[in-house]
This record gives sequence, C-alpha cells and structure tokens, in this order.
Amino acid sequence: MENKEYLLSFFVIDNNGNEIDSNIISIEALDERDARTKSMIFLQKRYKGNRLEIESITLAE
Repeated sequence: MENKEYLLSFFVIDNNGNEIDSNIISIEALDERDARTKSMIFLQKRYKGNRLEIESITLAE
C-alpha cells in the first residue's frame, strides 16, 4: 500500500489556556488513522506538556 499526503490542522494550548501555536502541516501516511497516529506522536514530542487539539486531518489534493 502506498503512502498518501494528509494535511493536519492543529493548535496548541498552554496550561493557562492561551493558544501558543497553530499550523497546518503535511503528514505522509497509509490512511487517515495512520495519519492521526503519526500526527499525535509528532505533536507530543514537539509540544510536550501542552494540550493539543487536532482541528482536522484531510487528504491533500
């Protein structure tokens, strides 16, 4: 099975409830579930200790 490109829209909130970052990034994955898993691993490593909210994961056109 071939990887597809997915777009991840997310935002990060600190412990005080302030938004500290938001972005749209590209993730290579087999399917949407794989994209969500890879996204969470990436975000947890990068924004350790903050609350993460995924707005959407969509297949790139």
